[in-house]
Amino acid sequence: MTEQWEKLDSNHQPWEGEVVSEELATVPILLTRIDGQLKAYHDCCAHNGVRVSTGHVEGTIITCPAHKWQYDLRSGEGVNPKKMRLRSLPLMTRDGEIYIDIGSVIATKVTL
Repeated sequence: MTEQWEKLDSNHQPWEGEVVSEELATVPILLTRIDGQLKAYHDCCAHNGVRVSTGHVEGTIITCPAHKWQYDLRSGEGVNPKKMRLRSLPLMTRDGEIYIDIGSVIATKVTL
């Protein structure tokens, strides 16, 4: 799999429990901070590609606005249905800047 690290705009980092939508090289990214840890996911519901970030968040569960599929923001795992999940994207920090690897999304051409 090809890596493609993109720098996150530091002005768009979420507060604890908040969900932020960002776009990096045309890839929609869902960012959240849970228990102090920044998480990044492909902002795309496994059901029909709707941006999950536009859904409702309650605690650590986000509900897709289209058909109410739910995901746990701590892991990306499906809550309803359990067999589905959000695609987690690797993060790294270098010189105080945050980078997200969107290579897995680009490689499979799964963009909105």
